[in-house]
Formats: sequence, structure tokens, C-alpha cells
Amino acid sequence: MKFLLTIGFLIGFSGVLTAAGFLPVGAQQRLASRTAVANNGGRLETFTIRLPADRIVSTGSAAGGILASDPATRVAPPAALAGTEFSLEHYKLRDAEGAVIGVAMRHWTRVAEQGAATWTVSIPARGTVVWTSADNAGSLIANALIGAGAQTGVAWQGTLSVPVAEGARAGELVTGTQEFEGTTGRVEEIWEISGIDGDGVLRGTVTLNTMVNQSS
Repeated sequence: MKFLLTIGFLIGFSGVLTAAGFLPVGAQQRLASRTAVANNGGRLETFTIRLPADRIVSTGSAAGGILASDPATRVAPPAALAGTEFSLEHYKLRDAEGAVIGVAMRHWTRVAEQGAATWTVSIPARGTVVWTSADNAGSLIANALIGAGAQTGVAWQGTLSVPVAEGARAGELVTGTQEFEGTTGRVEEIWEISGIDGDGVLRGTVTLNTMVNQSS
């Protein structure tokens, strides 16, 4: 039941942002895509998110950990989800040259003892694409910070690269619309951390290295 409540909340939350104008509908200008051709003929594209500047809103339970702890953008989850393990973050999405081109939503929950994350990327005039992967990014980042000497409630700065989904653990493209409809592909998710303040707000960059293949 809690799992169903979580899914319903995530869908509803996305709908609120859509209505608020983060995912505008109607005629849209198509920005140039920064892509390259992979050896197998697929399309390579890198997306970036700058922290904390690009975080729009976040929420989650304590189990969501550091990814939903930014007090400037955090909203409290509904009481019905207080005991559910989940986090949800919405971000501005940038291309490889740093231009804002859309919005990205990262949803995480734990299912049957396994963490599962979904990235939904929506780019005006190009479409929406969804990747999913098995991961526990919050724990990975928190453990990496502890290993680098960071302490709770104390500001820290340094250089950390945390590959959340990479290589054999890369995420899989599960569905898409418009130019992403009928495609397959993978995504690598890497968090480059340059610091954390006393409130637990991360500084750094999230990189999504994607490959999209047209299905036969």
C-alpha cells in the first residue's frame, strides 16, 4: 500500500509542476541538440545539472538522505508517506555547453530491499525520455563524503567523483515520446561533489552521459 501511495504521490507531484509551467505545453522552440555519433551508430548526448543552483524542488523521507535535504527547496512529504523510503528532486537541465534546455526529475524508492531510481528528462520540442536503474545514490554519496572526512553539520570542500550508475550498472532507457519514441539506450549517472555546507546542501555537478539507439 505504501508503495502505491509513493507512486501516486510522485505522479501527482509531476503533474503539479507541469501545471505550474515547468513543463510547458503548446508551441515550443526547438533548441539545437549537442549530440555525437557512437561507434554503433547510436546518439551520444551529455546533460548536466549544477548544484545547488539548478535544484527546483525536493522532498523525501529520512531514508532519501542527502539528496532531499536542501532546506532552500525542500518541501515536507505528506504524512501518509512519512514511513516510506523515497526521495524526489526536480532540476533545471543543461546541455554540455551549460545552456538550460529542459527539466529533469529524479525519483528514488526502495523496492524489495533494492534501491531503484528513475530519471525523467523533458526537453521542449524534443520530447520526454525515461531511464531507470538500480542504485542507492544517497548512500553512495554520503559514504564517499564520510570517507573524505566530511562531518554532519560541518561545512566541507574538496573533490569527489561518485559514479552512481556506470558501466555494467548503467541505467536503461524504458520509454520516450517524440524523438525518443521507440528508442533504446543507456545512461551513466555521475555526481562530481565539490563541497557541502553545514545544512547538508551539496555543491557540484550531476552528469548524465546518455546513448540513444533507434529501435529496429
